[in-house]
Amino acid sequence: EALAREWGLDWHCVGDAAGRPDDARLLALLDRYKTDYVVLARYMRLLPPSVCWAYAGGRILNLHPGLLPPVPGADPYR
Repeated sequence: EALAREWGLDWHCVGDAAGRPDDARLLALLDRYKTDYVVLARYMRLLPPSVCWAYAGGRILNLHPGLLPPVPGADPYR
């Protein structure tokens, strides 16, 4: 959030304090900003089919190295 403010960018928290994502809000924000591509960096959640289908055809890039769901967590290689 601080980095976004420093650069004058919008910032949105998409989820609750317990870390549960709000997938409907995510899609609403992506639509609001007319997003062409989605890059996930450390998202560490499974995307529901609704998000995947909305950006199908190579428009989602997941940078997280995790092997979800069999190997969840921040250190999947251990």
